[in-house]
Amino acid sequence: MPAKLILRAGALALGITLGACGGNGTSSPPLVAGPLSLSASGAGSNVAAGSATAGQDLYLASRNDNSVLVFPAKVHGNKTPMRRIAGSKTKLFYPIGLAVDAGGKIYVANDNGARQIEIFSATANGNATPKLLGGPSTGFVYVQGMAVDGHGQLYVADYDANAIFVFAAGVSGNVAPIRTIAGATTKLSEPSGVTFDSAGDLYVANGGSVLKFPKNANGNVAPLARLSGSNTGIGYILSVSFDPTGRLIVAEDAAVRIFAKGASGNTAPVAIISGAKTGLATVTTAGVDATGKIYATVVHNYKKSYVRVFANTANGDVAPLRTLAGPNTHVNDAFYPTFY
Repeated sequence: MPAKLILRAGALALGITLGACGGNGTSSPPLVAGPLSLSASGAGSNVAAGSATAGQDLYLASRNDNSVLVFPAKVHGNKTPMRRIAGSKTKLFYPIGLAVDAGGKIYVANDNGARQIEIFSATANGNATPKLLGGPSTGFVYVQGMAVDGHGQLYVADYDANAIFVFAAGVSGNVAPIRTIAGATTKLSEPSGVTFDSAGDLYVANGGSVLKFPKNANGNVAPLARLSGSNTGIGYILSVSFDPTGRLIVAEDAAVRIFAKGASGNTAPVAIISGAKTGLATVTTAGVDATGKIYATVVHNYKKSYVRVFANTANGDVAPLRTLAGPNTHVNDAFYPTFY
């Protein structure tokens, strides 16, 4: 199955050119219509829930480098990652989905049609062997975004199944989810990113909308709220996350849109980071660290990859605080800034 990576808003394809080489020298699968997802680990942000070192290190899935990268806090420039998980034993093949739990375990989903998740230890580095979560019992069709809640339960957005699967803490292998959110009443259609607010309620990046479900939602349940409409500026969103104050953040096209806490319906954002000074070309995903700084992963002209970091107060056409980019970084189509 070809990779499902495209920015439908504006019909701008993401990633590098068709057939370009990935990090292991193999040809990248062609980029065709499909989703992107933001995996947010923890309640209310991309910071691992309960982590003693929350927000200290930056984790990225580097799709075309076939790797997971770990950088120290405040990294910038052309710096080498302090850890890089890569190699044949890792089973990483165009990784996109990424989550980190409270114990530091790393969860990765590949963008190659694989119906499984790789689970790495908290100290994994190099050519590490993961545990696998996958098989017919899981229900996986095309795994996208993931999130781990404060109880260690793993939430998986499945784009093709139009479902959110929830797994018990610490599981691996061919196991069934303990809950499944799916059905016409849910309004789930191509779900790609998942995260939680500070109360533990679930938010889903769902094509052109954000859906809110109560914690412990199960079955064919209606969402509590929906954010969508012309005033929102949301076309086809790629990610969803929260800053420490509860503002909701989505990324698409050449902008990061920030909504007031509790926003729903056809509500306009309270801030939009966009313009020439921002360096935002094609924004793929966005994440927020424990201090509220916003990290946007960017592809420029489908060739160059960056991570742009903005102040929590950023609005309009403003320059980033710092940028992570260059050959030493191994940032090559990076996604899902996550912090632990």
